[in-house]
Amino acid sequence: MALEIKSGFWSSSFLAIDSKGLKFYDAGAWGSARRIPFADVQNVLLSPKNLLSFQVADKVYSIRTNPDNAKHQKAIEILVQAVRGTLPRR
Repeated sequence: MALEIKSGFWSSSFLAIDSKGLKFYDAGAWGSARRIPFADVQNVLLSPKNLLSFQVADKVYSIRTNPDNAKHQKAIEILVQAVRGTLPRR
């Protein structure tokens, strides 16, 4: 089961996190989904305004998060652990 962060009610941007990595969909100008292995993520940043950003090569992906949403917080926690390589083995 994937953990998801949806950017908002009217936005169709989302980030799904599962054992294979990330799936990021941005509904920008051309809207596209991209599958990203954890090993390809170079940096993760959460801004003071709750914008979660992660870097893959020279591209930065961003999505708004809600600090009061427990599912968002769990997804961020798992993302950071997985990128660090400390996700517990099953």
